Amino acid sequence: MRDQEDTPENLLGTEYGTLPDGWEILELGDVATLQRGKDLPVSDRQLGSYPVVGSNGVVGYHVEAVSSGPGVLVGRSGSVGKVTWIAEDYWPLNTALWVRDFHDNDPRYVFYLLSYLQLSRFAAGVSVPTLNRNLIHPVKVAVPPLTEQEAIAHVLSTLQETIETTDQVIEATRELMRSLTNHLLTYGPVPMDEADQVPLRETEIGPVPEHWQAVCLEEVATLQRGKDLPQSKRQPGRHPVVGSNGVVGSHSRSVADGPGVLVGRSGSVGKVTWVEKSYWPLNTALWVKDFHGNDAAFVYRLLGTIDFSKYTAGVSVPTLNRNLVHPVVVGVPPLQEQQEIAHILGAMDEKIAAEESLKSSLDDLFKTLLHNMMTGKLTANDIDLSEVEGVA
Repeated sequence: MRDQEDTPENLLGTEYGTLPDGWEILELGDVATLQRGKDLPVSDRQLGSYPVVGSNGVVGYHVEAVSSGPGVLVGRSGSVGKVTWIAEDYWPLNTALWVRDFHDNDPRYVFYLLSYLQLSRFAAGVSVPTLNRNLIHPVKVAVPPLTEQEAIAHVLSTLQETIETTDQVIEATRELMRSLTNHLLTYGPVPMDEADQVPLRETEIGPVPEHWQAVCLEEVATLQRGKDLPQSKRQPGRHPVVGSNGVVGSHSRSVADGPGVLVGRSGSVGKVTWVEKSYWPLNTALWVKDFHGNDAAFVYRLLGTIDFSKYTAGVSVPTLNRNLVHPVVVGVPPLQEQQEIAHILGAMDEKIAAEESLKSSLDDLFKTLLHNMMTGKLTANDIDLSEVEGVA
């Protein structure tokens, strides 16, 4: 086996080394012959069932197809090197290269092979980088027998489907989080199907539960501009340095005790950040100097519902003005309800974080398998597919 890392860069123009029995070293053009797509202006498209595919994927539909599916395309200009799989007959645009001939190789395997090769590195041109098929056809690739290609494609497809399912779970949970946040900050910690049973009273910001207060934000969370701390003056330490976009470093000293809540003042205006421990708020952010006895985690959620873009000043560099924000009226429940609301939403955050961690692990596993299976370090027989299917 090879001592150096088998990255696509190292494999180009070099020997692959020891490969499994039956594998061959071939030129890419002998595995998948690429062809430039055909122009089809939007004005000439007629609504139909055939996908129109460009460098970034499907961009529309047409009544005619140029190529039979399944198909594999590579971005030629625009999203150079992006690889797209298409199951049905399609029309490839001239911003893409499409596989005209698979030479009896498995199309799905070819899709993963082209994805692995990172063909964007071959783009030529300065102002408009373009992928030239004549430059990539001679690239040497390791190719297994057809049965192994199909097995490899099955393993990678199974893992990819698991990743896509995890993505869907994350998005569905985030959407539930948005709905739940709106519900809890409108009706309090009651089931959604019991919202109509909550006694409400009219206020200047609309109806709120009868026992809630409608008060100025400054009475709930007094905001203070942060303090400048140039990179040159930061010293290694355990205290987070927090700006408008979140934690940007650490320092040996802190300005504010944790837990803390900050709002982007300039830069990422209105972005709300939660900090667990004592920290240094930069002057690109406003930090909550006084919670006035309110639950800090609840205030974090409350601030996250405010459209701070309404309270900015400046044209070229919009800046959040705390003097405009402080008078904003908000609905505030008693402390116990604040804590219940914060607990419910905190549990949702933990679920999202767990799914995102799983997604990250799956992505890493996919990259590892893609690399090892495209270079012959692993074959499909080396993979326990039940473990891949059961990762999630």
